[in-house]
Amino acid sequence: MSKKQSEKFDFDVLQKKEIERINALKDNPKYKKDKESLRIKQVLYDGYVGTKEEFENGSKIMIIAAEAHDLKYYDENSSNNDVYDGFYVKEVAYTGDPKYYPNGKRFMDHLLLIYKYIIAYDMAKNNTATKLDINFVLNDLSKNYNDLKEIAFINLKKIGGSGRLNYPETKAEDGVTFYQWVKYHRKDLINQINDINPKYIVLCSVPVQNAYNKQLSSEIEGQIDIFNSYHPSIWNKKTEDYIKNIKLQ
Repeated sequence: MSKKQSEKFDFDVLQKKEIERINALKDNPKYKKDKESLRIKQVLYDGYVGTKEEFENGSKIMIIAAEAHDLKYYDENSSNNDVYDGFYVKEVAYTGDPKYYPNGKRFMDHLLLIYKYIIAYDMAKNNTATKLDINFVLNDLSKNYNDLKEIAFINLKKIGGSGRLNYPETKAEDGVTFYQWVKYHRKDLINQINDINPKYIVLCSVPVQNAYNKQLSSEIEGQIDIFNSYHPSIWNKKTEDYIKNIKLQ
């Protein structure tokens, strides 16, 4: 773990860097085919789902996913863009309504499973339960999205994605793959995680695990328990199978 004091994370700084990156691609012949789709993409906000105080008074759980949803879903279907800055998880935690994004209910239900699993782990670790009991999670499958106000949720790639994390660079619609985007904004991502200062981190999907372990982990501060998990959007896993895949690194 790095002992160096991290810089303060600033979404506006990250957005400025992203504008510069996209602008630099516009005259590159390599992306001539995609020139019309190369546009200034909004960096979607993420971080504390509720307040900082709710996070710090909870179990300090951070869930990390790969890339933000496409902005068009917020623009076309949500009347709350100005309130939630396109932060889907935050909006659902406050409104209780996951319906407008495709597969949003499954996504949010899986986030709740992760949250409840880490709560059970935290109870066992702190001797308020004798052992980690998966039945504790299975017996409480209520869909109270308001509980997620206690977590932090971030995407490593904070612009809308194609859903193809291993796309070659020349076919990525914004001229950058997931791993390249993480490398480009590496310092900002490290600062964001260190600012939030989680006790538990859950890495959702193999690409996220690879990016975190290879590019970010060496400069993440504090003693953190790291878990691997399926991505919340996965559709072909039963509840029990999804929970059993949440594993401590």
